[in-house]
Amino acid sequence: MNYLPWLKISPLVILLILPAICVIARGEYGTGWVLRGPTPIPTLSPTPTPPWIDPIIVDNPDATFVGEDWSTGTMSQDKYGSDYRFHYAGDGSCYGLYRPDLPIMGPYEILEWHPQGTNRTNNAEIIIKHADGESTITVNQKTGGGRWNSLGFFNLTRETDCYARITDNFTSTDSGVVMADAFQFAYVNTGPTPTPSPTPTPTPTPSGTVRPFGEYVQEVIDELEYRKATDVSGYLRKDKWGKYTGVTETLWYQGVSYMWNECAPGEWVQFSDGSWYQPYGHSYCSGLTLEIWHRAMKKRDQDLGIPEDFENWNGLGTKGIFIFKKMWNVVRIHYSDTGELVTPNPSPATALEMSGLGRIITYGDSSKFEDVRPYDFCDISRSTATGHSVVFINWVRDPSDDHIIGFRYYSTQSSTSGQGYATEYFQGEGGTVLKYYFHAGRMYDDPRDNTPNQIRESGYY
Repeated sequence: MNYLPWLKISPLVILLILPAICVIARGEYGTGWVLRGPTPIPTLSPTPTPPWIDPIIVDNPDATFVGEDWSTGTMSQDKYGSDYRFHYAGDGSCYGLYRPDLPIMGPYEILEWHPQGTNRTNNAEIIIKHADGESTITVNQKTGGGRWNSLGFFNLTRETDCYARITDNFTSTDSGVVMADAFQFAYVNTGPTPTPSPTPTPTPTPSGTVRPFGEYVQEVIDELEYRKATDVSGYLRKDKWGKYTGVTETLWYQGVSYMWNECAPGEWVQFSDGSWYQPYGHSYCSGLTLEIWHRAMKKRDQDLGIPEDFENWNGLGTKGIFIFKKMWNVVRIHYSDTGELVTPNPSPATALEMSGLGRIITYGDSSKFEDVRPYDFCDISRSTATGHSVVFINWVRDPSDDHIIGFRYYSTQSSTSGQGYATEYFQGEGGTVLKYYFHAGRMYDDPRDNTPNQIRESGYY
């Protein structure tokens, strides 16, 4: 018992009294001895690593700006906080210095936030001072606005003057500016793997008897219909920051929010065009179908006894979920570290197949329409140059010969003033939907059928 030199009793006595003064306690990070008594045993480690450190955010009002002609802006809706600073091209002598107050030494991920625009520089110079020296990183500020963009992982110490410095040292052929808004310093916890907490109720579904994923989807649809009847509904693609998110509520995965609707009931928001909206509870088609999928995944995790602290959707991480979202929203993007196109065919079906959580049923091949089932996730295009993201419900058939002429679905649209069921028809059958742009994907009912996840954990542009 060499860690108790001050306790002048025999080891045998200690063994006898410990069960009387100690209890076993299970915390977030596992089981350990917890003392009950007036004289606690001294902590073995004088500087224990905290189980969680909140990210440190340094906004531009807290940064130090050197040099003249730094202007303050407020017009960009994708800014962080109430304003930002900007500067025209120079020689690097003008800069913004973002120095965090580090609570602990160790590895940190550093992330940058800027409002994007066509007049931004595509090679903003950011110099990271860290324990091992300096690293220079360039950021394309024409894209990637209104979100945290990872600059990499760095070893930071309190003894070393660590900071992020954004400078006016960039080339400009279009009178561009560099944006200095906010930086985040996120500590990387490298401690032991947490011990899973006890299985919550309800009891996990026995192995091999999982519920069909469509049952969870229908439960979410029923909840949305109840909300429409008792609370609010509406068709709106933007949230209070002007982002094209279109969900009724903010979506969280592994402690990170990746789709947003944080407006309060009755809150009015004015967008840059001068129009006013009430985003609370309103949604847009690709946002709502992603929200339905997301909430169905949460329900399945509950049935499988997986606490939110340990959710892992086939290896998707906090960066991969953003890539997944962009594909679901039918947006062509590139990995920021390699410039590689993620996929030439973004869609919900492609997102499911690339993540290994599901597979493509049809990508415009009408010969496979009979394979489409209720609760498949689909996106469509019309001859009117418009599109839609929907949850498939069933086919509409010609009663004379039973051939497919249209389909019923659930989504959000202006015709139903928000979420609701609707029916459309194919071109040549009284409608405008193009058969060769009808894409359908399906979730695997059993997670054990998942295939390898092909989505890399990377930023994007």
